[in-house]
Parts: sequence; C-alpha cells; structure tokens
Amino acid sequence: MKNEVNAPIITKFGFQENECSVYPPTYGKLKKLVTTLSHMPVFPGNLIDFYSTGEDKFAHLLADMEKAQNHIHILY
Repeated sequence: MKNEVNAPIITKFGFQENECSVYPPTYGKLKKLVTTLSHMPVFPGNLIDFYSTGEDKFAHLLADMEKAQNHIHILY
C-alpha cells in the first residue's frame, strides 16, 4: 500500500535513494525514523526543527502560518 501511495510523488520529484547521501551518516537513524513514521522517503533540501515543548512548537507553527501567502497544507 505504501508504495502505491508514494509512487506518484516519488515519480513527480524524481527521488533517488542515493540523493539522501547528502545527509551526514549520523542522521541515518533519524532518516529511518522519519521515513518509517511518515511512510515517505526523506527528500534532500528539507529543514527539520525540533522543539522541546508544545508551547515552543505551537509558537513557531503559528508564526509560520502567519507568513502564508496563499494556502496552508497541514498534516497531523
């Protein structure tokens, strides 16, 4: 099922597994965790921020939402 869902996205963005070698080897476990939880490959060029509290996370989320110019896609 996962491959059926991911195939159009992977094709659209031309993802190749070896492209993720741009990440340091120390990110291997994090890459595997993100891929496992999201059921999507990790694409190069993304930025991940980690927050230690819900207050901090939502403050950043709301600030980012305020910057939206067109629309917002959010997934939980």
